[in-house]
Amino acid sequence: MAAIFKWKHDDPIIQALKSCADSRDLALGKKIHEQILVTENLGKNTHLANSVLDMYTSCGCVTEARKLFDSIESPNGFSWSRIIAAYARGGLLREARELIDAMPGRNIRAWNTIIVAYADRGRLEEARSCFERMDDRDTVSWNVMITVHARAGRLREAWGFFQRMRQRDLVSWHAILTGYAHSGELALAREIFERMPRRDTISWTGILQASARAENLGECKRIFDAMPQRNMISWNALIAANTLARQLDQVEELVARMPLHEVVSSTALLQGFSDQGNMARAEDLFASLPQRDAVAWNAMLQAYTLAKNIARLHRFFDAMPGRSTAAWNTLLQAHAQAGHTDQCRQIFAAMPDPDAISWSTLIQTFAQNGHGDLGVELFGAMILEGVVPTAITFISVLSGFNHVGMLDRGREIFHSIAACHGLAITLQHYSAMVGILGRSKLLDEAEELAHSMPFLPDAQTWTELLAACVLHGDLERAERAATSIHQLEPKCPSSFLLLSSATYTKS
Repeated sequence: MAAIFKWKHDDPIIQALKSCADSRDLALGKKIHEQILVTENLGKNTHLANSVLDMYTSCGCVTEARKLFDSIESPNGFSWSRIIAAYARGGLLREARELIDAMPGRNIRAWNTIIVAYADRGRLEEARSCFERMDDRDTVSWNVMITVHARAGRLREAWGFFQRMRQRDLVSWHAILTGYAHSGELALAREIFERMPRRDTISWTGILQASARAENLGECKRIFDAMPQRNMISWNALIAANTLARQLDQVEELVARMPLHEVVSSTALLQGFSDQGNMARAEDLFASLPQRDAVAWNAMLQAYTLAKNIARLHRFFDAMPGRSTAAWNTLLQAHAQAGHTDQCRQIFAAMPDPDAISWSTLIQTFAQNGHGDLGVELFGAMILEGVVPTAITFISVLSGFNHVGMLDRGREIFHSIAACHGLAITLQHYSAMVGILGRSKLLDEAEELAHSMPFLPDAQTWTELLAACVLHGDLERAERAATSIHQLEPKCPSSFLLLSSATYTKS
């Protein structure tokens, strides 16, 4: 016991591990782990092992985290919660659920982790099953269930959870209010707002935004005038409502009236002018700003991008007093949208400090323009440069593999998303993998993945399978995929047109 308590929370080693966890410095964390193993048996020191475990899970290294967890002789609630959360964040829900079932004295935190993971992937039945199995629930548990059901448009069930709560906090009220507001049920949202025992600025802003979405400008003004306190979000919500209603003169007046004039408000107005194609007024507004920071400059770059005026975008970019990576990325994305592969390559080469967005944009550009092999090569260079890939990066990379048919490397990258990089595997990643398997003529495996992945397949998933089936002449399976697409998007005939074309070609 004395060996355990010599490792206090403020011990330099514990603090170093925490620093690695916060900064996601896996390389340094591994070195510290190796140093600890020289003198300590982590299997018998749960407290110190938990610090190492926290470092691995924070860095997204699930494999090493699991090895360490399995070596701890007496894992406590923190140990179990961290390893469950690591699997859940990585989308490895079957493994997370197995750990929940094996956990002695399951705590609320662990249950909440798996419920959120299921809910985030649209698997509400599994989330509900876990929720109903809980011996005890806290406010977070209830609020998660209200939020995810409301977000999915299942308002009756969300309301049922809300009514079952014995103690509600402001988050509970905000969750149900937001659910009805986002579903366009403005009258019911208003009724819930009136019933709230206490309202804060978030409550008022929520009902204001609901009215803005319903394009009820008169109601927006009435709510705004009645607000006891207004913050910048409130002002910008009213500005956005007026922008949506094309009341740009009113927007200019509101921007002038704001007690703390922020660039974001002018950005909304710039966006309104550019949406209308009125770049002259956007330029006049920009010229009238007393201060122009990076946000204002980038707003104009975005406006020119939206207007597809690349020539003017370049002139504006060249006039910038200082160019941030975000500005470079806007220029890069404008050319990417136009399919200018060579220009994208030149812009990327000129960037002083490309970030993950820059790399991902160029990889995606190569993939979409028939150069998937270059995208795959670029991803390798990105890793060697030490740039941390994002979920979007992997969508771009897998898309590249899909185009060039690199099955083994595609599998390797797919499995590394969670295991090596600590990112959640999304529906888009699974859809890309379905495409890779299908293009490699593994149609059985592709269809099985579409059915077994931890998400409900969307139209894109079935389109990937349909395209592969047409490519390889499997018309029976192609018909199943086309039917699934039609059920999800009945007004989109493209799937059956593709199927008909393939049938005609084969006949």
